[in-house]
Amino acid sequence: MRSFLGRMFFSGDSVFKNSQDCSGGEKARLMFSRMMLRESNFLLFDQPLDHLDTESIDSVIEGLSKYKSSLIFASYNRALIKEVSNMILEIKPNSSFIFKGTLEEYEKEMGY
Repeated sequence: MRSFLGRMFFSGDSVFKNSQDCSGGEKARLMFSRMMLRESNFLLFDQPLDHLDTESIDSVIEGLSKYKSSLIFASYNRALIKEVSNMILEIKPNSSFIFKGTLEEYEKEMGY
């Protein structure tokens, strides 16, 4: 368990810290750690990279790109969308549609 927490950037006495005393980034890393250990078959995220440092963002993107089950997320982070998405749901005030393809394909199709 300690080695797993170390990979999630918890070291020394920080592994014993009460979750109420954690920073926003630490809480996010704890949440991801818990999900990774539980082996969920469906994930739903709203801005999953908020409060994370660059190293943690890269780790989350890598982990989610290897995730084999269903995943729905809302994000402004282009790197996450580019690496993880294979379908895009665009929601506008009066309409919405699903685009099956990558971010690059979506942007090309939309003329961006």
